[in-house]
Amino acid sequence: MSDRGTMLLLGSTGYVGATLLQEVLSSPNIPAVIHTITRQVKKVSLLNDVHPAIRAVNGDFSDTNLITSLAEQSDVIVEAADSDNELLVQALAAGARRRKDKGLVTIFIHVSGTGVLTDDARGMFEGQVVRLVELREVACGRGLASHQVRGCSNLWKLLFRPPCAQIYTDGQPIGTQRPISAIPDTAFHRAIDLAIEDADNQGVWRSHIILPGTVFGSARGTVFDRGIANAHSSQIPSQVKTSLERGQPGMVGVGELLFSFNRVQSSGAAGCWAT
Repeated sequence: MSDRGTMLLLGSTGYVGATLLQEVLSSPNIPAVIHTITRQVKKVSLLNDVHPAIRAVNGDFSDTNLITSLAEQSDVIVEAADSDNELLVQALAAGARRRKDKGLVTIFIHVSGTGVLTDDARGMFEGQVVRLVELREVACGRGLASHQVRGCSNLWKLLFRPPCAQIYTDGQPIGTQRPISAIPDTAFHRAIDLAIEDADNQGVWRSHIILPGTVFGSARGTVFDRGIANAHSSQIPSQVKTSLERGQPGMVGVGELLFSFNRVQSSGAAGCWAT
């Protein structure tokens, strides 16, 4: 942060949110106050003991009055707890609107996910999708029964590969990336992202939406060492467990899809940078 303002950080006991908290506490300009919420009463004091700037309270995201009040007090709002909670975003926006009415600027950072870019490739190609029902219709039109389609990878590749694959990447020059506005409104997570963008267009806040992929790695820092936050992901360990039980790793389709992964420290650093 550029000055010692106030921050509201939601998700401070979660895998990504707590990593972001650690990044903020390691920054040269720690906010004067870091508001946060936890459902577990015992973690209130544990969080407050981590650093004098932390002001943890007991509550949950259904308490919209509490959420709105804390948002109104915060220069920066970081939502790293629930990427699909419409009521939560509305409560945060209500607090930011009160700040706007006072002439105050609010920065809003929302941790969404690359699920918004999902194209249902099913391992058959790197870009956009032809729906499974369409594949079956075409396959059956070529004299194949629908149950035979799954065993014919070449036919799958022929029918599924789109003429122009859509690949999103940060490795392009500024100004040449596909804008987030180009993502279909029906995409996963997109309804919440659109609500955030709409509030931004109204001048309620200056928003940044972060799209981490499958996050992996062991999180590090005081909140993890003291058992306050979860230090491991659920996705990668569950995949490893399933592979061990099967005696081999799994593969989706013919394995041609592109998938994004990033270390948990990268997700935390991205959120801290955006503040």
